[in-house]
Amino acid sequence: MENRIAWSNAVKGIWSAVLTIFILNCCAGLINAMGAFIPLISIIAGILSIISFVFLCIYAKRLNTWKMLTEKRDRENIGSIHTAAVLKIITSVCSFLMSFITTIAPLMNPIAMSSYSYESDYYYESYSSYEYGNDLMGLGYLSDEVTILIALLGFAAAIMGLVGFIMETSAFAGLKDSKTMPEAARSGMRLLFTSNILLLICALTAIVVAVLCFVLAELYYEEFIAIFCIFFGIVILGLGLASMITYLMGWSRVADSELPHTQEPQVAQERYEYNFDTTNNN
Repeated sequence: MENRIAWSNAVKGIWSAVLTIFILNCCAGLINAMGAFIPLISIIAGILSIISFVFLCIYAKRLNTWKMLTEKRDRENIGSIHTAAVLKIITSVCSFLMSFITTIAPLMNPIAMSSYSYESDYYYESYSSYEYGNDLMGLGYLSDEVTILIALLGFAAAIMGLVGFIMETSAFAGLKDSKTMPEAARSGMRLLFTSNILLLICALTAIVVAVLCFVLAELYYEEFIAIFCIFFGIVILGLGLASMITYLMGWSRVADSELPHTQEPQVAQERYEYNFDTTNNN
């Protein structure tokens, strides 16, 4: 009974964290879209993103708790999902650092440029009209080391995101065919695996569309690009929505799973044998 309660608490905790992250990210995205029309509203989106990051950490912690309640093979797969969650946390930190650096870069530009105030007006104007005009983010006035740091953070985030996705998908594939997990949990893992496959198709489609648009532009078929992008844009949007809905349904199905009663005697027997051996050794 104790194991079954712990299982239920763990999977329901994971589901609540996933749902909260989804709602917070949707709200942050909508508020960011409104930021173009309402000044300073993006601050609220930043606060929501921070809260979402906290729940991502909670999600990773609860995955680790759930892992300890499963059999060895399942524990390895859930450990991979936990590792993927940790990589998501690191990726979020990298993205935050990139956003922070690119946000403060334009603010640093006037300060940096003021150091050249002793130069002629011609020098100042020539820099302003050429260098700053060709660098809308204001990164050109930062040192090469900082620019390289931004590129490295982006590269690291992309690599960790890809590795985490592969680990997570592989773990879902293993858990959907588990011999020891409850049927509801296996059903949820099948949905989660399907969700990741849809997301992969969505990403590959977007890459192919981008390449084809570039080719059409090079061949001077610009009149087809708009129709082409609209059609495949709808396809990509549909795949993304299907992946998102399937992902939520998968974790919801896992949250409804219960540890079978048949596993309780096995756990009790293992504890009895351990206590019996300990007593004899003493």
